[in-house]
Formats: sequence, structure tokens, C-alpha cells
Amino acid sequence: MATDTAQRKPWLGVCGECPLFRDDANEDMTKRLRFSTVTTYEFPLTYGGSAVPEATGPPIGLAPVHVHETVAALLASPARRGRVAKWPHDARMEVLKRAAFSPQEIASICFEAIDIRRSRLETLDEIQALRATELKQKRRELRQARRDARQRAALEKKQVVDDTDDAKELINDDDDAAPNAKRPRVDEAN
Repeated sequence: MATDTAQRKPWLGVCGECPLFRDDANEDMTKRLRFSTVTTYEFPLTYGGSAVPEATGPPIGLAPVHVHETVAALLASPARRGRVAKWPHDARMEVLKRAAFSPQEIASICFEAIDIRRSRLETLDEIQALRATELKQKRRELRQARRDARQRAALEKKQVVDDTDDAKELINDDDDAAPNAKRPRVDEAN
């Protein structure tokens, strides 16, 4: 079965019937993915060192082991959007008290959180100081490069003046040596 080359699409190959290169191949190869269930794990709140708050209070995080698991059909679940709230200091303390932490442990946790926040602030200060030092160094290098460029330009200008003066002296020396001699002109050389 011969196919007219003008009608054949170049990417179809010789036979034009290869199933991977058919025009309707995209329709056959379309894949769909659907989730039918959602699993929700619930963790109790406890002291969490990885969740140090920015301002004050002890860090509250999730316990390492979940206490409840729920499986629900995804189509039946309403879509909901949540927001992470920032808890005040008192609420954080209350969570730790309900989790059976002693007042001494809570105080120790608070001091540890203060140390972590202080360390973070010191690190930020060090980074800012380092950036300021780098900026000063770059500015210093830029000023030096500009000075060097001005000095090079002045030296080149002086060199041009010196070369011009040397050329004038050579011309004057030639004039003094042979005042009546005829100098060849460029167009007379032919």
C-alpha cells in the first residue's frame, strides 16, 4: 500500500501506521490519576524544639507518635483551607501544663527557647556585619580601580604629549639639517 509522500506526515515514518505516531495516539495514552481516600493522622501537642517561636514562650510542637488515624472518602470530604495561628505565651504554657510538665521543666524549656532565639539574633547580626564588611571591601576595590584607571589615562595622555614633542623635534631637526632639500610628497612618489 503506497502512500503519497505529499500527504504523509514526515514524523509518521515509512508505513505511516505506527501506533505510537498516530494522530489519535495522545487520546489513547492519556492517563488520569484520582485519589479516593484521605488518611488523617492526629498528633498530640507537646514540647517541640524544632518549633521555636519568634517572640516569646516555650516551643510547642507535635509528639513523635500519632494518637488517632482517620480514613475518609475524598469525594465526601468538604474542601477546607486552614491557617496556622500564632499562639500567645500563656496558651503555650497552658498546653505544657496540661501535658504534665512541671513548672521547673516549663521554666527550663522557656530558657532554652530564649537561648535559641538569642543565638539566632546573634547569627543574624554576624551575617549583617559580614555583608557590611564585604560591601565596604567592594567599594574600596571600586574606588582603587577608578583611581588606577585615572592614573593610566593620565600616563597615556602624557605619553601622547611626549611622543608629539619627540616628533616635532625630529621634524625640526630635519628642517635644520637640510633647509633647501625638497621633501618627497606622498602623491609624488609614484
